[in-house]
This record gives sequence, C-alpha cells and structure tokens, in this order.
Amino acid sequence: MQGWITWFSWISLLAGVVNIAALIVQTLVSASFPSYEPKGWHVTLIIYAMLIVQGLMNQFFFWLLPWMELLAGLLHIITWIIFVSVLVTLAPRHSSEFVFLEKTALSGWNNEYISFNLGMLTATWGFVGKS
Repeated sequence: MQGWITWFSWISLLAGVVNIAALIVQTLVSASFPSYEPKGWHVTLIIYAMLIVQGLMNQFFFWLLPWMELLAGLLHIITWIIFVSVLVTLAPRHSSEFVFLEKTALSGWNNEYISFNLGMLTATWGFVGKS
C-alpha cells in the first residue's frame, strides 16, 4: 500500500509542478508579447513539451543532470547575493509598525486565512522535491 501511495504522490507532484511551470511560461509569453491571447489548451501543450523534454533528459542525458544541478545551485547562491545586495542598498523601507502590525490582503479574498494559504502555496512547492 505504501508503495502505491508513494508512486501516486510522485505522479501528483510532477503534474502540479509542471502545471505551475507551464502557467508561468504562458504568463511570461503573455507579458512579453501583448498581442498573444492565452488559451487553456496552450498550457496543456506547454505541459506536454516540458514532460517530453524532462523524459528525454532522464533517458538520454542523465549524465548531464548532476552538472545542471550544480550550476543551478551556484546560480541560486550568486543571484541571491546580488538581489540581497541590491535590495539592501536601493530598496525603500517601511516602518517596523507597518512590517509587524499592518495587515494587507490584495488577493481579492475576504478571508485572511484563505488569502494567507494561497500566498504560501507557491513558496511550498520548493519544499516538496524535484520534478
């Protein structure tokens, strides 16, 4: 039973991560090309393309994956240092009252609990594993 649950969890995780990645790609294309009109079936095609690329990489270029992960890790560290440096030196600052006592929910939901959980949803994908 545990094996089936684990297998289903990995399949569900892959579907969720690729779906969000496809939506991000479609949003970036929409932002870059204002004449583009996004459709739901476009996301499906992007998902298929991503799954095919991931499958081919796992089958034929598996020797390249550790190097890609190393490069991605180094880029994460380097860009984190760059972003923190830029934000610390150039970003406007709020008062401590605003940071710790002010509540704002701009998601459109009236319920703060739902708004908070929806906001945390994207951040939690990074903790569920690799696709």
